[in-house]
Amino acid sequence: MIERSTPDSGEGPATRRPPRRVESPPAVRVGDLLGGTYRVRRALGRGGQGEIVLAMDESLGRLVALKWLDSRDAGHLLDEGRHLARSPHPGIVSVYGMGEHAGAPFLVLEYMRGGDLRRWSSLFTDLPPVDHIVRRVVEVAHALEALHRAGLVHRDVKPENVLLAELDGHAKLADLGLSRRAGYEPSHRIHGTLEFMAPEVLRGETEAPARDVFALAVMTYLLLTGEVPWPIENRRNGDGPRRLHDAQIADPAPRASAHRPELCSAFDDALLAGLALDAAERPGPLAFAWGLEDALSFCASPRWRVLVVDDDPDFRALAAVSLQGELPRVEVSEAQTAAEALAQVERVQPDLVVVDLHMPERSGFELAAELRATRPTLPIVIATGAGGARDWRGLTHVATDFVVKPIVPRDFARRVATLLDR
Repeated sequence: MIERSTPDSGEGPATRRPPRRVESPPAVRVGDLLGGTYRVRRALGRGGQGEIVLAMDESLGRLVALKWLDSRDAGHLLDEGRHLARSPHPGIVSVYGMGEHAGAPFLVLEYMRGGDLRRWSSLFTDLPPVDHIVRRVVEVAHALEALHRAGLVHRDVKPENVLLAELDGHAKLADLGLSRRAGYEPSHRIHGTLEFMAPEVLRGETEAPARDVFALAVMTYLLLTGEVPWPIENRRNGDGPRRLHDAQIADPAPRASAHRPELCSAFDDALLAGLALDAAERPGPLAFAWGLEDALSFCASPRWRVLVVDDDPDFRALAAVSLQGELPRVEVSEAQTAAEALAQVERVQPDLVVVDLHMPERSGFELAAELRATRPTLPIVIATGAGGARDWRGLTHVATDFVVKPIVPRDFARRVATLLDR
């Protein structure tokens, strides 16, 4: 059901066209009538498990997709038909029946004229809009949730196996030919598409729904950034699975926000949850998709940017945790010297700066004075573990407020929130 040309425009009967061969087993021509019902229109392409053609169901007057496998693989085709029939869901491509032509069985499937997600993403000049991607992933997650409740694992979630009813219509999960029961013990052969395989799949472990969540996260990462998390190039002698597994174990997936700045850290967190190397730590399909929806909402909402400047990494970490724990809309950046802080101010454009009074090279007072000279309205909070109110009076012309170390996380966060709300 992968289109090679533009979506069907409802042209007249295919028999009026000059005959041409359709690349699928067995050989059929445009205009052939199969099973006394299905008039072949054109080739649609090749799915993950077989050749597909577009046909008109002349008994019901609707377009359908006919999918063949080589007769030697008829068992896979029958498995797919049964899985589709037993797992009816609005987010899974429907199966209408089975037929046979020249001794080869075929499935009669719902025709998805919008093509697959790979084709859809290629229509954009750069990358698809983030909200469009999230909507598609949520639809696929609902389908996977239903499949998993039925005790099945898809085993080949990828953009080519997600089809659109129309070019910008609902997304549906397709190609269940590799699906197996959860708990299935795989043979020595690895099934699926390499770039989307979880570490436990590469190790040949028992099939479980968590592999589909990992693949869904890889697919989401690819749609958002244009790259897979662990690209494997120049494969030789079948060493791709080993090299991919080694790469997954050696390095965490690069943060998606590094590829696409409009993605905030909440997207990184949601994606990394789905890409967890330990299958037990991954969320379910819907929980993963809801995490993306939350990230989308968070990234779209107005956010405060706070810069924490201190040569003590423990204080920087405590300040960041305190602010992010109490104020979900705060993004915290850090600097350990005055020079780093000035560079961060130019890059991040913070809404508030927290500065340690006693720092090497240049004191917090000097840094605050320099910031105040160029940004007179920027709130500056000076943090110190020494002195008291009498000692701080000389700082009032450069500081907006003061906090005493060690800070009380909730009080510190509320104090910062009060300044940001002014």
